[in-house]
Amino acid sequence: MALVNLPWELVEEIISRIPPECLYINAPYEEWPIKEPEYLIRKFDFSKEILKDFCILPCKKNHEGDTHYLSVFRGNRFSMLEQCNRTSEIEIWVTEKKIKNGDKEDVVWMKFMSVSIPDIPRLTLSNQSLGRCPSYFIDDRYEKSFVLCFTDETRHGCIYIAKGGLSRKVKIDDVGDGYSHCIYVPSFIPIPRESSK
Repeated sequence: MALVNLPWELVEEIISRIPPECLYINAPYEEWPIKEPEYLIRKFDFSKEILKDFCILPCKKNHEGDTHYLSVFRGNRFSMLEQCNRTSEIEIWVTEKKIKNGDKEDVVWMKFMSVSIPDIPRLTLSNQSLGRCPSYFIDDRYEKSFVLCFTDETRHGCIYIAKGGLSRKVKIDDVGDGYSHCIYVPSFIPIPRESSK
């Protein structure tokens, strides 16, 4: 096998995808400190053709099968949904300040709310392959509220609403199997305004 010098960014990317428990180092007298696994938001620098870390997400890799979804809060901040695979509890995190392109270490996350909805389906990746990718909305103008659009266990479109310790499931009758929806995440690339003449 020939040795190839790969760019360090590519090596980092490959190593970051290997679970720490699979790494074995044959160095009997030295320890290699393995950082706690982290989830990252990464961005692609088209000018240098490399991936760069944008920020670390607030969650750690706790349980196999925990799910995470990124969305937007108030148009210029990130929000992240995390559902525990074991309990189905949902935690919502938001960035403290609006997001700017060069933030990186300055991105601070705070827990926005915890949500418990009885009989909520698991928002797992395996459901995404079935066309069941959730989208959600959060707000705190009057009281913290959470709205999730997803399919239930019978694959019917539903809206789950949680506010003030109460929750409700609303079935959408006019939506059939395999409906589509999208999630908007803003771009970091500024778009110049058209000059008025």
